[in-house]
Amino acid sequence: MEAAIVKGAVSGMGAIYIFFFIGMLISIWMASGTIPTIMYYGFEWISGEYFYAITFLVCSLIGLCIGSSLTTSATIGVALIGMAAAMDLSLAITAGAIISGAFLGDKMSPLSDSTNLASGTVGASLFEHINNMLWTTIPGFFISLIIFYFLSPNVKVTRVEEIEAMTKALEMETNISIWSLIPFVIVLVMALKKVSAIPTLSAGIISAAVIAFIQTPSLTVAKLADILYGVLY
Repeated sequence: MEAAIVKGAVSGMGAIYIFFFIGMLISIWMASGTIPTIMYYGFEWISGEYFYAITFLVCSLIGLCIGSSLTTSATIGVALIGMAAAMDLSLAITAGAIISGAFLGDKMSPLSDSTNLASGTVGASLFEHINNMLWTTIPGFFISLIIFYFLSPNVKVTRVEEIEAMTKALEMETNISIWSLIPFVIVLVMALKKVSAIPTLSAGIISAAVIAFIQTPSLTVAKLADILYGVLY
């Protein structure tokens, strides 16, 4: 029994390390402006026309980028619900598009804690696990996209107060810059090349830390340690 306990604990250590790195990645991506920039440009795509389909696509992309369905739903999802209410669209369908996109992106993201846990628990390669999920995820993605496309009303409203307020808040409170997308591009390229999770996450953390120091002159090593290990940015 003792040997079995030790074996089980050792098999889960890889996933625990990945959780640790994912937490640091999300924190430093907030500090460097990577996640706010992704959200900012995601809002720029949204219009009243084909609203449900665009909502599904944007939430899928952001969920894939940050590897967190709950974060996606709690940030851009809330703003999208407000936009739907302002245009008198169905809140139920909007919520369905948000949740569907967020969870789809989360499950296919190499940064997702649950995806890493699933592959780590059974001892499978992370990207092998993701590739096997493609057989069911890709058909589900296109079927959902087609359904949300035909459900979308032809409402030609480009911007509403909720979206304007969110984009202005992002501009004022965070670092919105095209350079902030560099860590995401690095992680994406390494993921496509099937580099293992820890080096990929490490590259994303280091590049984002460099950008954070450049964009925020007042940032110190002590503050960076607080961001990475404890205090939310």
